[in-house]
This record gives sequence, C-alpha cells and structure tokens, in this order.
Amino acid sequence: MELFNSLSGDREQDIADFLTFIPIYNSKRRIRAYYSLLRKFKASIQGQVCCEAGAGRGLISQKMAEMGAEKVYAVERSGVLFDLLEEGVQKFPQIESVEEDIEFWETETPIQTLVHEFYGPLVLDETMLVLQKMNFSPTTILPDGGRLWAMPIMESTLLEKEQLYEPAWKSTLAGALISDLFEHIPFEPTWEVFHWDVHQNQETFRFEVPEACDFIALCGEITHEQQPVLKMWWTNNWPVIYTPVSGKVFEIAFDYAYGYTQVKFEWVE
Repeated sequence: MELFNSLSGDREQDIADFLTFIPIYNSKRRIRAYYSLLRKFKASIQGQVCCEAGAGRGLISQKMAEMGAEKVYAVERSGVLFDLLEEGVQKFPQIESVEEDIEFWETETPIQTLVHEFYGPLVLDETMLVLQKMNFSPTTILPDGGRLWAMPIMESTLLEKEQLYEPAWKSTLAGALISDLFEHIPFEPTWEVFHWDVHQNQETFRFEVPEACDFIALCGEITHEQQPVLKMWWTNNWPVIYTPVSGKVFEIAFDYAYGYTQVKFEWVE
C-alpha cells in the first residue's frame, strides 16, 4: 500500500506509518515468534517494569501485561498510531501510553525489559540503531540482534523463471538495491553477510562474494543471543532485496539520523 497524494504537516508521515503497520499485524508468524520469545523471558517480564518501543497498536504491551508485568510503558512516536494504541490498551491499567520517540524519551524508572520491532529487511535499515541512542539502559532488550543473509542468483535461472527479465537489467540496475524485483525465485539463505547485536557499534560491513553469480538476493533474520527468532523471508511484510553483481566485494553502511536510516551500498572491489 502506498500514499499517492501530498498531505500537509505530519499527516503524510502519519499515514505512511499506519500503512507500514497494517501488514505487520497481518503476519501470524511474526506475532507468534515474538510471543514465543516473550514466554522464554517470562522471568524478565512478570512483576517487572517493561517497555515496548515503537508500540504501534500495543499488541506486545498487552501480552506483557497479560504475563504479569507490573508496569508497561508503550512508547509510540506516530500520532495516528498513538491514537490506535490508546484505544487498544485502555483495558490494561498497568499500561501507560507515551507519545514520544524512544530516542528522546526519558524515564527515572529503571526498565527491566524493552521489546521492539525496529527491523528492516536489511536488519539495520529501519530504526534498529536507535537502540544505541536511548536515554536509558534496559536490563534486557528483546530481540537483541539480527543476521543479514545473501543468496546467489544466476542469469540462466532468471531467464528460465522470470518472464520479464532481460540481460540489460544488470547494467541498468547496477549499484541499486531493489525490493521484490523477482517473483518466482524463493529466497534461500546461503551466505551470512553480517551478524549484529545491540552491543556492537559497527554500522559498516564488507562482504566478499564467495562464488560467481549475476544477482544477489538479501534478506534478514531476527536473532536473540545469537539464536534464530524469525526468518524475515517467511513473513509477508519484509521484502527480499536484490542487486546485480558488479564486483567481488561490496560495502553496505547504515546511517541513522533524525529518526530514520539511510542505506549506502557500493561495490568496492
């Protein structure tokens, strides 16, 4: 879903945020994976002060309240989503809705567990890096990391399975990262590009392509304590990203500023 007309003030961003959240709540696998992770850390939630960062409708906040959290701060910066959040959590007295960007929110109350859904398909391309800029330090962050996986694609496969593909695409799209470019090639994680966690300050990564191929597909995986939580290519709300191969080594960098992340990508060798 995409907004086609211009709106004034913050209204356009609010609508964009709302449209982004719709497919999130339509992914049963995503919700089940998060609920399963919460159950594993019940001791860090029950009787504790918790926070959901980027709360949206507050489903995770509600789950933590149901699990016995003493207090849950549901923090959401989008005005339109905050209205839905307040409506969704009103029957839970231990949930306090906060209309604020988690980067700037301040609290004197120690937070035991913070839960977030800040992942993009490239792991760090949405708002994950905000976790290192907060004004407070939760004891536990769920989830705490992610892997970016790559898959090689040969042109012969594209010519066989993608009716619209033409060899000229390689030069036309050189250096670009394109979402959902191909429809008929299932993503299979083959090479690990990087594994990041919240304690790691690295924001630039280099990857050497292990073998010859014509395109590379990229997609992320949510992890906690190095263990898999959710493979993004299993859901319906994170796209697979494609790029033509234009060298042996590429560099991908993530620059978080003013609430959003810019992705820089180039072939360096």
